Amino acid sequence: MFHLLNDDIADMDMKTQVKIFMAAFALVMAACSPTIYGIQVDTRQPSASGLDLTGKSVAIVYPGGLGEKEDALIRSFAESLSKQLDASYPESDSVEVYTLPYTTDYLKITQPDSLVNLVMDSNCDVLFLFGRAPAFAVDGYRETDFRMPVTIYDAMAGGNDAMRTFNIVGNAGPEPEKSGDYIGRKVSESFVPQWKTEMVDIYALDNEDWIGALYDAADCRWATAVEKWTSILSSENDLLKRACLEYNLAVGCMLLGRPDLAQDWVELSLRENPTDEAKALSAKLKTILKSKE
Repeated sequence: MFHLLNDDIADMDMKTQVKIFMAAFALVMAACSPTIYGIQVDTRQPSASGLDLTGKSVAIVYPGGLGEKEDALIRSFAESLSKQLDASYPESDSVEVYTLPYTTDYLKITQPDSLVNLVMDSNCDVLFLFGRAPAFAVDGYRETDFRMPVTIYDAMAGGNDAMRTFNIVGNAGPEPEKSGDYIGRKVSESFVPQWKTEMVDIYALDNEDWIGALYDAADCRWATAVEKWTSILSSENDLLKRACLEYNLAVGCMLLGRPDLAQDWVELSLRENPTDEAKALSAKLKTILKSKE
């Protein structure tokens, strides 16, 4: 089994949803005032390592010219990791994979200035740089006690969060291509999004427009639901109903990955008619936005 050793694990924050389904749809609506419906939502969280690659371009660089088996292992590892990242971040550009000839100066490129140059040369936001453990340099390919340092440089992060170093440890095994593929799949688990199921509340009235928007939300058509709520809001004068629609719009924007717009909507809702749901959502959005600073 392979695992990562890392002392810099960031807090996880909420990201956009991938699938949404109704837990129950058997509530009785009041005709004159909005009723709350609970929708069960699978929300995407950052990876176990804390690294979020959403919307970022990624490049993997690994050393070449190490020996037949070692080259095969590391190449297979890089290709496997790239495939897993591509599958997990479909909204991002495809991961690019490059190789650099290994020399005794290879370790020098892990310095910040050299990493910045590599990021610029590869035209990426995040760089995964595979190293070579000292034991490999002396003994060549090893089936047991496999160790490889991996340096990650995130050009979109600031300060101490830009650079991280992990050590991949485990047993390589006798078949380098299969072992590299397995390593890539296991290591990717630390960098792909995680999922959390939670409930969100949505307001609805017993009329066609409100119920149509509610069904859209329940079926993961959040953009369509937002459009319908916006349309209903444009002709609504009742302060309570306006506040409920603005709250719904805040929920929709949050789940579409726009917590900034969500905060604007929930503030409007609180000004129109402060509900407990809007107060709770406002506090949640402040936490999300603070984590992005």
